[in-house]
Parts: sequence; structure tokens; C-alpha cells
Amino acid sequence: MSYLSVDETSKLLKISISTLARFRQSGDGPTYIKLGRRVLYAESDVTVGGYRGNRSDPEVAAVLDR
Repeated sequence: MSYLSVDETSKLLKISISTLARFRQSGDGPTYIKLGRRVLYAESDVTVGGYRGNRSDPEVAAVLDR
């Protein structure tokens, strides 16, 4: 399994790093792991079709539907 950094994930999903941080805090974003200070996302969770987001949250849906 390969993992993506926060920067790689934000570019792939076309959202800001701060939005990813907000998603982590609220539990709405893709699944992540922490290794020390590093945050990593499984590539399979963020690639096309792997992450659809929590569409019940209007803010998350608006960001992901861009």
C-alpha cells in the first residue's frame, strides 16, 4: 500500500492543506494515519472514486463538488 503526504493529497483532491486539516479535526475527510508528526493518506482512499466525502455536511460537499 502506498501513502500520500498532506501536500500530495491536497493537490490530488484540489483542496487546500487547511481544508484537509479541518476535515481531520471534524472527522469528515479521508482516512489518515499519523506517524509522529507526519500525516499520511492511503492512496487508495483519495484516488478517483476512493473518497467521496461526507456529503451530508454542506461545507464538505461544496468543496468536493468544485
